Amino acid sequence: MIVSSDAASLIDWAVGFQILSNERPLPRIGIHCGNVVFRDGDYFGREVNLAARVAARAAAGEVLVTWPVVEMAGKHLEFERIGEVQLKGFNHATELFLADSVGGK
Repeated sequence: MIVSSDAASLIDWAVGFQILSNERPLPRIGIHCGNVVFRDGDYFGREVNLAARVAARAAAGEVLVTWPVVEMAGKHLEFERIGEVQLKGFNHATELFLADSVGGK
């Protein structure tokens, strides 16, 4: 888990990391943002659980993000709407997007 107070910088890092990754297995990255609780050196809460579920839906080499992350991203990134998915432990569907740099890899 990587935590940042700057969602835009984190999405930049994640997309760049995937572009530079060439060792197998390729990482799977899921990003969500929201309020969390920090206690005893760890982060807890609904938003942490949602981010973990998003990461679990990502395929090797993908960066999947939620709508709040798309809203914070820079113009040099593009997002392909995957659609609304039902994530384990959540009552409402979550809209997911595949993140990439403009022009692709």
